[in-house]
Amino acid sequence: MDDIKAETTVGDEISPHTSFDVLDVPEHAGSSDSMDEDGVEDEEGWEDVQPDVEEVSFKSFFDDLNFQDVHCMLEYCKKTYGFDFLKIKRELDLEFLEMIKLVNYIRTEAKRGVNNPEVFHKRQFEDDQYLQPVLDDDAVLYSLDELDITLEVDDSREVRKTSALNRPFTEDETVALKQDLAAKWDSFRDFYHQQKRKTHTSTIRDQVRRVFGGRTTDGRVYRRASAPALGAQSHDHLLSEESSEDLAEIEDPPTNPLDKALPIIPIASIDNDPRDHLVSAAHHTLPAATTPPKPLPKAPVASIDDAHRDPFTSAADLTLPTDTTQPNRPENDTHYMEAYAQIDIHETMLKDRVRTDAYRNFVNNHSNAFKDKIVLDVGCGSGILSLFCAKAGAKKVYAVDQSDILYKAREIVHDNGFSDTITCIRGKIEHMRASDIPKVDVIISEWMGYGLLYESMLDSVLFARDHFLRPGGLMVPSAASLQIAPVRDEEYAADKVQYWSDVYGFNMSAMASQIHRDAIMHAIPPNAIVGPSDTFLTIDLYTCTRLDLEFTKQFNVSLSQDIDNLSGFGVWFSVDFDVPGALDARSSLTTSPFEPSTHWLQMYLMVDPKMNPAGPLAAGAQITGTVKYAKRQANAREIDVVIEWEAARMVGALGETDLEGGKQTWMIV
Repeated sequence: MDDIKAETTVGDEISPHTSFDVLDVPEHAGSSDSMDEDGVEDEEGWEDVQPDVEEVSFKSFFDDLNFQDVHCMLEYCKKTYGFDFLKIKRELDLEFLEMIKLVNYIRTEAKRGVNNPEVFHKRQFEDDQYLQPVLDDDAVLYSLDELDITLEVDDSREVRKTSALNRPFTEDETVALKQDLAAKWDSFRDFYHQQKRKTHTSTIRDQVRRVFGGRTTDGRVYRRASAPALGAQSHDHLLSEESSEDLAEIEDPPTNPLDKALPIIPIASIDNDPRDHLVSAAHHTLPAATTPPKPLPKAPVASIDDAHRDPFTSAADLTLPTDTTQPNRPENDTHYMEAYAQIDIHETMLKDRVRTDAYRNFVNNHSNAFKDKIVLDVGCGSGILSLFCAKAGAKKVYAVDQSDILYKAREIVHDNGFSDTITCIRGKIEHMRASDIPKVDVIISEWMGYGLLYESMLDSVLFARDHFLRPGGLMVPSAASLQIAPVRDEEYAADKVQYWSDVYGFNMSAMASQIHRDAIMHAIPPNAIVGPSDTFLTIDLYTCTRLDLEFTKQFNVSLSQDIDNLSGFGVWFSVDFDVPGALDARSSLTTSPFEPSTHWLQMYLMVDPKMNPAGPLAAGAQITGTVKYAKRQANAREIDVVIEWEAARMVGALGETDLEGGKQTWMIV
């Protein structure tokens, strides 16, 4: 039989009737190789006979069609269902095991009737349950290493390189190359200063702790000196030969050859605990040794970041943090700020159309509330909300962010022609003062985290409201609420726990020990919600305080169907946008499982059956209890969620009931 071939190109329309390559293996393949020239059978030749080629088929992600080539199958899914597997792989930079998880996640969603699932982030399929094949002998899983998705990108780069080498650079290309080099130099300079600050601050802190007591970086422990002992001799120890040498090492960084005309401004030492050093902001010196040491300052020492050497920065961008407000519990901001300095997290948020469109539509539909107004964007990130406000006619926008993404925001603002309107300020809003930011007419922020309050960014928004919003000003969003509902998802619960009992023949149940302790961000299927939700928290952003963000609230839900047992609780949030006094001005953004998905998903709190044994519950049964949110002692940005509940359970053959209940704590970390 002849091979059947059909040629397709990337631009062709693909339908279920399109033909693809079909491999037909001859029945006597390799028989001619087993005979010598005289027609005599060569016994040794049988060792080299190639085995029959097994016909492999690749099943479509979303229907029952099969293909002889994985590329054709992926192209079919792209053209027919709009699902671009290769694009997702490229954008999320997936490794091999992550691609396996993605394939099984897609097939799992398809079994639930979801065609073209929206994939925002690796978090959606990070669970190890997706290492388990959904289809037996899924050929796609064995062909992932064949997917060459970089060919087009690499080819385009080679074309650019070749064309550039075959002729002189144009003036525009020269400018672009210099800008690129300058950006790389800025990155190096920032790294240089960061390392110098760490070294310098550690040295100074060690000197102070040798006098005031504490453990130095070399592991030595010093007792606090008594008050009479803190005379000139003790204080002179702060200016020992060792510390002088350390200070001498703080030298200016190498000079940027493209930036020689720009001044080098001394940068103050700074540390995660701004109260724990004795460094002057203007000079790299210690206090004079002629007087006894003064108590450590309570207010943070001023710090100027490298913005003064950013070509897109105005004088207004240089701010000196001075606020004395301290959190009630420690905030480990290092990991938090490093995460928000990465591009991928902002890409995920921007591609969340539900989220971004909610803000854009509100600003555009109520442009009169922004026109000629002064706006403060708290946690501006990439600057998208600031750009919306500037485009709507805002007179001035102050875009504040503590992470290094602020440098990208400055560049974006410049590239889009809004440098005169938007001033980017790098720093914590709690460290700003009135001379940095005047009273504003509008505060806008996308502060919501998982479970609404994870990351504690709302605390910063409330600080901004209390210090910078003029009376009668506008808060965007203006209100928020939390909902809870009972969940029965036997399949998901089994996959999360029972999967670990047999992993390639090994018992890995120890891996399941954390499953019921962590709050799981999960796209809960609507059919797994087995009762109407109840709103247990409502926040008015005009009047609430930080104390309102830790709470214990009551809830009451009822079951809409019989269930064997309660799998857990689903929690999601909504925020409202409103212009006081305006008609039909209210709109909302919700993360409900019954509405289009967002990158927040829903928070799934799985009940531990060992801790809280559960039995069957009948339709109409009431589940009552309390939900508690408390900031974790180790890190105030993380949250402990505690639910205590009680329900009427059926017992006996006559349908008698008794009360069952439970109490469990989950961590949002």
